Amino acid sequence: MAKSKLFPAVFSLLLHGGGGAATMPPPHVPAVTVHRCMPPAARLAGGGVTEALEAVTLTRRRAATATVVWASGMPRVMVEPFLREYLASPAAAAAGGVVVAAREMKVVWGFYTGVMEDGGEVAASPEVRRAMAKVDVDDVVGFSGGSMDLLRSPLVSFCKSKWRALPRREYPRPLVFHDGRLAFLPTPLAAAAMLVWLPFGAALAAARLAVALALPYRLATLLLAATGQSWRLRGSPPPPRAGGEPRRRRGQLYVCNHRTLIDPVYVSIALDRPVRAVSYSLSRVSDLLSPIGATVRLARDRAHDGAAMARLLDEGVHVVVCPEGTTCREPYLLRFSPLFAELADDVVPVALAAETATFYGTTAGGWKSMDALCYLANPRMCYTVEFLPAVDASPVREGKAASTELANAVQRRMAEALGYESTMLTRKDKYLMLAGNDGVVRRRDGAAK
Repeated sequence: MAKSKLFPAVFSLLLHGGGGAATMPPPHVPAVTVHRCMPPAARLAGGGVTEALEAVTLTRRRAATATVVWASGMPRVMVEPFLREYLASPAAAAAGGVVVAAREMKVVWGFYTGVMEDGGEVAASPEVRRAMAKVDVDDVVGFSGGSMDLLRSPLVSFCKSKWRALPRREYPRPLVFHDGRLAFLPTPLAAAAMLVWLPFGAALAAARLAVALALPYRLATLLLAATGQSWRLRGSPPPPRAGGEPRRRRGQLYVCNHRTLIDPVYVSIALDRPVRAVSYSLSRVSDLLSPIGATVRLARDRAHDGAAMARLLDEGVHVVVCPEGTTCREPYLLRFSPLFAELADDVVPVALAAETATFYGTTAGGWKSMDALCYLANPRMCYTVEFLPAVDASPVREGKAASTELANAVQRRMAEALGYESTMLTRKDKYLMLAGNDGVVRRRDGAAK
């Protein structure tokens, strides 16, 4: 093993240790967020976790004597939290039955530099030697994340190897939130292909953006589909409201699950009519690049936000709202804020699904101004837009039903249409897990935005 490995930038994509590959954030990222830079979804689906589950079963059965050893070429800060959070039992961790043999990353002024500390072979580390000396070999289960390095390691005599990806139903814990831009497991070959694609992806993103901003929807969607940016429509969009009756002149409220910041754009394309999007937070760059105009910003104040959306509807504007309050990449729906149920006599649920090949268009701890460009840089992607039957919300406005009941009913109906699972998790839960904060950006005067 080399005495020093650089994990930041492109070099990190080419390294594939025994515990799986990882990409590092910029060197200034605090320690608390580094281990989430490589999505757990890629680690869980990348193979080798079957042996981890066997190790968990073993430690739960014999927590006092069994030992799980994870020897990895990745930094300890990436390996250890993932192992303890997703795979190891609390009893095994408390009894010292989890041993992580990995190299440390250099820290300067409390920040990771991305440069590995000097050290020798991981398999010869003191942790591994102590683990092998104090227990029988039958009590040690080793596993790899897809690298062939394990076969050249002295640990191979103790380890089992079964190379298969782990189905979602077999995940030790439900995987709802993860961060990072890469939507694939960065093996050396896949990482090399991505690096070759990057300049083409940047040019393609610029071209796609120019087409979307300059041409009408009907022409733009045809050209974008030819570049790999496709979408499909399910269900029938509601017909345009006829004028005349005051009630029918109000705008229509569309309620969507939140996959990326481009959700309202595809709703507008599917309807073939302009809409206004409302959002709690959106970068200025993304707002300027929006082909549907400026986004109406909410203030996280119930009375203020309700009045702002009601005013738009009274003006005859079609409004798209995402009551989850934040994006979710996995097949789960977060808790729906019930405010939308109090704004209109009927709401139209719109179920959205987004598929990408290379880059995620969302982030919790990264630069949100890059969200749209990262999504458009994918070689191929597809949005699915499904309009569900309108839901009568008049009982809520008349005080005959609770807004929370209607919000939960809309969430369940949308989950059934998508094949997703409903949860009671919120935006705050997501940001506490991924970024260590509540997800609220505050101005200098202390107000939330």
